Amino acid sequence: FRDVKPANIMLTKTGRIYLIDFGIARYYTPDKTRDTAPLGSLGYAAPEQYGKAQTTAQTDIYGLGATLQTLLTGKEPLEILAGRASRDRPIPEKLQALLTSMLAQDASKRPQSMNEVKQSLQWLKEHSTEQRVKRTLAFTWNFLAHSGLEALLLMGLLLFIYLIFLFTGFFNTPLWIPCLLLMLSTVVCRSAYYLRQEVEEAARRLNAKEVLGAVLKRLEGSILYALIPAILFFYLYINYNIQRPEDLSIGDALFLGGGVLASIIYGLSFFKREISWLLHFVPSWRRARKHQQVPPLQQQMHKHR
Repeated sequence: FRDVKPANIMLTKTGRIYLIDFGIARYYTPDKTRDTAPLGSLGYAAPEQYGKAQTTAQTDIYGLGATLQTLLTGKEPLEILAGRASRDRPIPEKLQALLTSMLAQDASKRPQSMNEVKQSLQWLKEHSTEQRVKRTLAFTWNFLAHSGLEALLLMGLLLFIYLIFLFTGFFNTPLWIPCLLLMLSTVVCRSAYYLRQEVEEAARRLNAKEVLGAVLKRLEGSILYALIPAILFFYLYINYNIQRPEDLSIGDALFLGGGVLASIIYGLSFFKREISWLLHFVPSWRRARKHQQVPPLQQQMHKHR
C-alpha cells in the first residue's frame, strides 16, 4: 500500500474500516532491489521509501505505527520528531514499546507481519483491564496510606455512633428517616461545593481519578458536618422520649417536619449553584468520557455530519 496514514483510512457508521487512495500502491516483487521513485507522505512513509531499498510489508507496518501514534497523541509524526509537541496523554509503556518497534528505522527490526502486530494489540487489550484494576487499587491504597489514621478514627467514630443509635432504639423511631436525609444532603452539597472549586481552579475537565480524589479529600470533613443533624435528632429523641409515631403530638410533628423541611430547603437554596452545577457536570462528564472512548477518526466523522 505504501501510504498508510489517517487521511487514507475511512470509518463507516457501522464501524467498518476501509483503506482508500491506492495511487502509489504496488505488488511486492521479491527479486526487485528498489522502488521506482521516492513516494509517500512525510512522517508516515518509512525510510526505505526514500532510499535505495525496496518497500515490503514492514513499510506498511511503519505507516500503521505512525498512524496509531497520531491517533493516540493527536500530534503529527513530524511534530513529535521535532520535539515541538507535548503529549497530553501518556501512552502505556508496553504500547509505546510496540509503537517504537513498528517505527524502527531498520525494517528488519520491525514486526515481521501485520498478524504479529494484531496479536500484540490483542494482548495489550486483554491486559488493559487488569492494569486498570491495579491502578485503582494502588490509588485507593495510596489514599488510605496518606490519611489512614484520620480515616480509621472517623470509621471508629461512625461505628460508635451507630452502636449508640442501635442499642438506644433510635432506629425504631420516626426520627431516623429525616435524620438520614439531612446527613446525606449535607455530604452531597458539601462535596459538590468543593468539587466545583476544584474544577474552576483546574480550568479544565477533570478525569474520573481526579473527581474521585477531590471528593475523597473532603469526604472526612463532609461526614463530620453530617454528624451535626444526627446529634440534634438524637438529642430530640433522648429529651422527648419519642419511641413511636404516636408519641408525637400534632404540634410536635408539624414542628419537627417543618424544621426538617426548612433545613433541606435552606441547604438546597444555599448550595443551589453547586447542586445545579453538579446536575450539569455529571451528564456532561459522562458524554465527554463516552466521546473520548470513540476512536478519533469516528470523532471527526461526527463533527462533519
